[in-house]
Amino acid sequence: MSDDHVRDFAAALGLDHQKELPGGFRLASIRQGRRVEVKLARGDEGLRLYLEPSGPGACFARTKRFRVSYQTPEWGSVPTAVVEAFVRRLAAAEMALSPALVEALHADPPPVVDRGARPRFADPSPEVAAGRTPAPPRRPLAVLGQSEPIPKREGSGRLRITLANVCEEAFGYGPAASEYLRAKLLSVPEIADRVEVSILFLGGTDCEAFADRIAAQDPDLVGFTCYSWNLASTAETTRRLRQKMGVRPAIVWGGTSFALLRERHDWFTWWSDVDAVAVGSGEQTIVDLVARLLSIGPGRGLGEGPIRGTMRSVDGRLLIGDPARVPLSLEEVPSPYQMDTAIRVQRPFIEMARGCLFQCAFCSDARVSREGRWLTASIDRIAKDVAAVVAWPGTTDIPAGASTANMSEAVFAEMCEGIRRGDPGQKLSYGLQIYPSIAKPSLREALRGVRVRRIGIGVQSLTPETWRPMRRKTSIEDARKAVSLLHDLGTIYITVLLGMPGETYQSFVDMIEELLTIEGCCIVVHRLLILPGTQFHQQHERWGLRFDPELYYRVMSSSTMSNDDLRRAQHWVRNRSVQAGFGAPGELRLDWTNSDDMPLSFDSPTYTSQG
Repeated sequence: MSDDHVRDFAAALGLDHQKELPGGFRLASIRQGRRVEVKLARGDEGLRLYLEPSGPGACFARTKRFRVSYQTPEWGSVPTAVVEAFVRRLAAAEMALSPALVEALHADPPPVVDRGARPRFADPSPEVAAGRTPAPPRRPLAVLGQSEPIPKREGSGRLRITLANVCEEAFGYGPAASEYLRAKLLSVPEIADRVEVSILFLGGTDCEAFADRIAAQDPDLVGFTCYSWNLASTAETTRRLRQKMGVRPAIVWGGTSFALLRERHDWFTWWSDVDAVAVGSGEQTIVDLVARLLSIGPGRGLGEGPIRGTMRSVDGRLLIGDPARVPLSLEEVPSPYQMDTAIRVQRPFIEMARGCLFQCAFCSDARVSREGRWLTASIDRIAKDVAAVVAWPGTTDIPAGASTANMSEAVFAEMCEGIRRGDPGQKLSYGLQIYPSIAKPSLREALRGVRVRRIGIGVQSLTPETWRPMRRKTSIEDARKAVSLLHDLGTIYITVLLGMPGETYQSFVDMIEELLTIEGCCIVVHRLLILPGTQFHQQHERWGLRFDPELYYRVMSSSTMSNDDLRRAQHWVRNRSVQAGFGAPGELRLDWTNSDDMPLSFDSPTYTSQG
């Protein structure tokens, strides 16, 4: 895309570096990387919008000629009113763009690795596969957080293990689950000298390229870390890897999505390409799998019979192994940070607790999904892990996980003491989430000397009819108390979930209005995801929950809200967010997340205020 094309495009949309856009943003740059990138800036804050050709594929909004998505800024939640204003400007002006300019904008750029881009999977639908619709363009592969070349196989006879993570976007995070598994293997003396363990952290939209990259390592065992948001892409990568390599590598999937697979497995449809699925804690399971491969020899499968900690499909029979051995505490889990084996990324995850004290039906961190266990780490363990990360250049913050503050007062105080000892200069900031009803002055006291970046207060719903299905209860008084207690420690976000069974359109609207009366916080709406490995997924028929596995298991209706109700509620949030205005600098008082948003169509009439 030439400079002339950039100027013509900016002029057609009425953009220039001097003209202020809604929300105080100005045009910073337009360039073509993986796609056309429009960067808006306000002071030191930047917002990137991406334009791709119209057609199938996930996006925030569609116009006649473009699909529009955006990158979540590190400084907070997305100012979606600004994104919508840009899309409306694009929709109004695009038909005036010359065909030559549109062709130049959509020209396929040379492959680049652009860590700032926001790649998306868009696996072909049955219509696309049948040739009735043009397939979406594939985007180049990015290897995230890893710069060293893939090593060639040495003639040492070592077993080669590849731990693969495929993702749509990384936001500076690393492949933490794989890091802990590799650290475990390298800590077992009788195994460490007999294996080569590498981690591939892959981002982009091209599963063929993922499979090529994995196959290039000539692995004997491939372990995929799976979550609801990458199950489909992992499945496609696995299928293509099988086509390339046959039965040589044993392929094993694992992750929190499979926590309850023993109890219900009718939803799992990928047995034809997967040799085993690891269920539960994976540290000992991967040791058992590697020990078996070492005894059998590479390229001969996993042998006969069930394997502890896994489920397998052999000759049409489902073999369920004994439960995995669960560590008694996180002290038993080797630290990739202290071993200096972790990939150095901007926002590493340190496991300070595993599981949660609570049993929320929508959460894969609930105790029922963690083998009934709740594991913690000592002050010394946390301090050493944090100190190791503090020494990394370029690291900015540590997201401490969903259950960080959902602990006893004593354990939370120990966690904060570990952070203080590991980061006495407060180089890094920390994010945490809390169950509002347990917020107490002792929690605030424990956080002294800890640089808090953001605190998420998980309200989810205030409607009494939702409390029994989701197995938790939060009142408006709980929310007010938590915000009042913590408001000056960091940016406060109250999170709610749209689509809870028991919620209605009117009760949802009433809840948001009530939460907006709380000062000193932002409210973020997420569409409920019926995640595999949660109680809602196991019992979705009981609560009338319909969901779409192709859209991250997003709820499409419940026994009390139709799909139309959910759409209407989402539109109401958009309108109300404009009225609610801004809270913290640059952040809407009421906002919603992109990944679970209903894509807008600018071919149809725009939504109107619900009053």
